Amino acid sequence: MLGKTLSELESSSNLFINYMYSFGFLLFYIVYRILNNMILTKTMYFYS
Repeated sequence: MLGKTLSELESSSNLFINYMYSFGFLLFYIVYRILNNMILTKTMYFYS
């Protein structure tokens, strides 16, 4: 009984960690894209 709940808790925490990793990656990707666009527009303004 206790082992079952412990394994369930462990799997749910692993799922939570996986969610956090994918969310962090998504956030990083969005920030990267925004920074990339900002740099691109700045260089465009700079060159034009």
